[in-house]
Amino acid sequence: MVENETALFTVILSDETTDVKWYKDSEEIVSDQRIKFVKDDKVRQLVIKSVNVHDEGEYTCVLVGDDEECSADLNIVGKMH
Repeated sequence: MVENETALFTVILSDETTDVKWYKDSEEIVSDQRIKFVKDDKVRQLVIKSVNVHDEGEYTCVLVGDDEECSADLNIVGKMH
């Protein structure tokens, strides 16, 4: 991922009523002006705008009330000139 772009993590669930929590390096993520959670039918997304090197790490989506989870690593490279 290139610095200052938008990172998008998407999970498609089998049940639209299921809630998820997102974690970065085992710490729960809280939404703010740059970080948004999207819930649309069976799709859950984590959107991180204007990524930077501080956003690098392992992102995990955990199903609330279940032990099911999936993870992905985010690596940031400087913008090409």
